[in-house]
Amino acid sequence: MERIAPLAKILAEANGIDWQHLQGSGEGGQIVEQDILTHLARIMTGEEEPPPTPVDAPPPDWNGQDIPGGGMFSADMLSKAGVDSDIAAFVEQTRPGADVAAPVAPAETVNADDEEMEFELDEEETPAPVVADPVPAPIAISQPAQPVAASAPVAAPTPASAPPVSTPPASGGAAAGLGSLLSRLYKTSPAAETPAQPGASAASAATTETPAPVQPAAPVMAPTPTVQAPAVQDTPTVEPVPAVHTPAATVPVADAPVEETPAAAAEVQAAAPAAPALSPAQEPVAPQPEPVVPSVVQPAAPAPAAVQPVQDATWFGVYLRRDASLGAVTDLRAQLSDALGQDVPLALLVARAAQRHSSLLGLGSVALHDGQRTRSVNSGHLRDALQGLDTDHTGTPDLLIVDAGARDLDDLHFPHTLTLSIGRVQDGRAALSLNGNVDTAQAAQFLADLAGTLERPIVLVL
Repeated sequence: MERIAPLAKILAEANGIDWQHLQGSGEGGQIVEQDILTHLARIMTGEEEPPPTPVDAPPPDWNGQDIPGGGMFSADMLSKAGVDSDIAAFVEQTRPGADVAAPVAPAETVNADDEEMEFELDEEETPAPVVADPVPAPIAISQPAQPVAASAPVAAPTPASAPPVSTPPASGGAAAGLGSLLSRLYKTSPAAETPAQPGASAASAATTETPAPVQPAAPVMAPTPTVQAPAVQDTPTVEPVPAVHTPAATVPVADAPVEETPAAAAEVQAAAPAAPALSPAQEPVAPQPEPVVPSVVQPAAPAPAAVQPVQDATWFGVYLRRDASLGAVTDLRAQLSDALGQDVPLALLVARAAQRHSSLLGLGSVALHDGQRTRSVNSGHLRDALQGLDTDHTGTPDLLIVDAGARDLDDLHFPHTLTLSIGRVQDGRAALSLNGNVDTAQAAQFLADLAGTLERPIVLVL
């Protein structure tokens, strides 16, 4: 089935409408005459753009009632397009060149079809009268044109769309068919252009009236009270300022009498009037009786106590770290704690192992830091070492043992001395780190020997 009905195709091609882009409302989406007429109505109201290829201009002798040259709707063309014979006969009779002396009987038979077609056309044009209601709108244009131009542009768009709709009153008669519909389309195109002119004239009249209210606003700006003369009078108020500067000159006069003159200087001033009477040889005698100066000298204050020098920090010293096996020494610690009935710190056993190898680094004293105090570590028997933990170490030890694992850390060092840190014990192993100002090779050997001793901790009990 073809996508467009034959009569609808003729109507579309006659008006230059590209029906390929239209959506049909017939059976199976077929484009019927109603779709073409609806599209033409939208073009008249401005809802759709006119076809890019305009329809041929009407002949100069056209009176606006019907389209001359109805040969385009010949019966042969309609029959070839698949139009029924009765519709072709109706179109042939509605042509302007139809025979006037046609028999009455056929005309009466055609009137029935003509009435049906006219009824269909009237139904198709029913939406047009609904839009034709705002016809009185052009009357309101003349009224707002007189007052301010603000109301004129608001009413201007309505008459542009109203006049095209005012023309479609249905015309009766047997000859009213497709030709009359097309004649209406031709007739509305010039009518739509005429109402645009009064709208433009109203807009131009409105623009000419707008400058009038702007002029009274200008004189309001003219009386500018700026640059008032009394504002200049504020400058004389600065006159008291020079009066303030004058007493300032008297201030140095008060500073002048301040002189470092002892009591002996007052005596010299008393003897001064007698000096001009005497000979100048007596002047050197006056400075001799001034032994008061040494009496004024006070004993020097005692010098403050000398500040003790700050010990060198070891943050930038050698840092070595070694992973050691502490499974054996942790087992020994648990056994010693059960046997002695008191807790034996792991740091104590590591400190006793470090004392056995302290000669590699030339270390003297070894102490243990438990987070709050620095405790002494004796080199005697294990019981003596446990009792010595209650004694605080005085001074700075050569080697400080820190149990970082007790604080859930892997490293903990202090800057004031050489520090040996014991990390967290995980799966029987822990990190031993040494930080301080020592020789790198010797420190590495020290950590290696210390790790070997902790793997055989029985020597720490002896």
